[in-house]
Amino acid sequence: MIKHCLICESGAILIKDATVGIVLLVGIAGAWLQATHQVRKDAQGQTHSPLEYWYSLILQGLASVALNYRSALQTATGVTKYQFGDFNCQCLRCGSTFDEALE
Repeated sequence: MIKHCLICESGAILIKDATVGIVLLVGIAGAWLQATHQVRKDAQGQTHSPLEYWYSLILQGLASVALNYRSALQTATGVTKYQFGDFNCQCLRCGSTFDEALE
């Protein structure tokens, strides 16, 4: 069932739990991209086998995920604290925050 905003009746509703997942995904993906960019930058001018290059990309990417998970989780906690407050839903159209309507 699609939730609707209590004020503007928009169907573009963001739920607090989904926001945590989105922020974690973006934070971890950003860390992964930075790590792989650094590997590419370090590999320029060096001759490596393609397998060794891909192996280092994967290892550095995974290491960055492990190191940056806590930072991404703190960011997600801050986003939900300051954007949602004590409510569970936020309308992406008008910005109102509310709890799910009980039926």
